[in-house]
Amino acid sequence: MRTFTALFIGAAIGASFAPQPAARLGSLVADTVAVDDPLAPLEPFTAHDWVATFPNGKLTDTQRYEWMLGKKFLRNPHQVRDADGKVVYEGETIYGFDAATKALRWWYFNATGGWIDGTVAEEPDGTLLFEGVNHAGSNQTAKVRSTSLFEGEQWTSTT
Repeated sequence: MRTFTALFIGAAIGASFAPQPAARLGSLVADTVAVDDPLAPLEPFTAHDWVATFPNGKLTDTQRYEWMLGKKFLRNPHQVRDADGKVVYEGETIYGFDAATKALRWWYFNATGGWIDGTVAEEPDGTLLFEGVNHAGSNQTAKVRSTSLFEGEQWTSTT
C-alpha cells in the first residue's frame, strides 16, 4: 500500500505526468492567478488532465486539478486504473492557504478511509516539496514526502 499512500500529490514513484487534452473534462484555459496569490505555485497543474503510467506498466494514475470556491482552494481528484480500465484506488486532495501559519496546506482523503494533511513549499529552483502526516491505520506509511517539478508540458514526481 506504500505506493498508493504516496499518491496524495498525484504520482507513483518516478512517474512523469503528461497532458491528455482529449480526456479533458473542463476548460483548458485556467483563470489567471494574481502574483500575490498563495496558490500560484499550483497553477501549472490546472492546465490539463494528467495521466501517468506506473513503472510496472500495469497501472495508470489520472489526475485532474480544478479551482473551487473562487480560487481559494484547488481540488485534485485522482483514480488509479488497471490495464482493463477498472478503478483499483482513488483519492482526492484539497489545497488551501492557512493564513494563521502562512503556509500552503493540503488534505488528502482516500478510498481506504485514510487521510493525510501536510504542507507545500516551493524551492528556489521551482521544485514543489510536499510533506505530510498520515492519519490512517498503522499498516500505512506514517509520514510522506514528495517533490514535483514542471518541465515544459509535463511534470515529474518523486516520492
